Amino acid sequence: MVKLLVLLAIAAASLAAASSAGAATRPINLVTTVSPGPHFFGDPIHADVDILVDTKRVDPNAVRLDTKFDPYTRLARPQRIRSDDGSTTRLRYLYLLTCDTFVCLTGDKTERTIHFAPATIRYRDRHGKAAKMIARWPRFRFVSRFGGPRYLPQTASEVQRGIQYSADPIIRLFASIRAPTPSYRLSPVVLAVLLFALALAALLAAGTLARPLYALVRRKEVDGGPELTPLERALAAVDAATRRQPGSAEHREALAWLGRELRRTNLTDLVGRARRLAWSEQPPTAHDSRALAADVEAGRRDGA
Repeated sequence: MVKLLVLLAIAAASLAAASSAGAATRPINLVTTVSPGPHFFGDPIHADVDILVDTKRVDPNAVRLDTKFDPYTRLARPQRIRSDDGSTTRLRYLYLLTCDTFVCLTGDKTERTIHFAPATIRYRDRHGKAAKMIARWPRFRFVSRFGGPRYLPQTASEVQRGIQYSADPIIRLFASIRAPTPSYRLSPVVLAVLLFALALAALLAAGTLARPLYALVRRKEVDGGPELTPLERALAAVDAATRRQPGSAEHREALAWLGRELRRTNLTDLVGRARRLAWSEQPPTAHDSRALAADVEAGRRDGA
């Protein structure tokens, strides 16, 4: 289970790294934006293209942008703004558009979706090789001012009267008020599963890393009696390890600790026995460990 969670976490990190690496290797990166809708007949809107150029690989003066905004038309000449920052040049193209012809009408519908043709960015790299990129525009809603076929004007006076009263909330309600469907780079369900897997893996890793610290804290705990001597603490550690898991690394370490404490006392004849149990090829058994502890206790009593 832990391996599966780790693999899921690695896969998520790899996807993010691959996406970032792909964006970083491009000599040109760009973003297209359109004034958020919905928009009405004759409303002016803004459409912008923001281009970042790596000047080490592409000549900014050789960058060309081709755009079409049918059925919208331009109200003014596009603005081109350039700013330089080290090896990066930012080119901004600002367009002011409107849609005020018969092709902009919604017909029998209350609204329609407008999607401009993709913009084309043409450039040449520092070696003279020509290339191009395609930039797609966000979609937006174009809404009728008259609320559907029941309100379509038949005469010039009806057109004028309809425009005058188009701000009426009752008429405006005929336009859909539903928010556009959200889009995600990564599915929320997949992201939730990956985050849950990462959290669970982190929890398991924290528990694994905390086990030695927990054992050390338990080893140092006292039961309210008098303070134990170093030899008594070593004996308590051996007893605890023997009861928990005989032959484990913790058991061997406790026996080695007991051997060091025995060497500091007058029970030096038991030092070799404790070391053999701690570092022998065969794991120490609970029986041998208890026998050694009993001999140490006996030796302490005789010494006392």
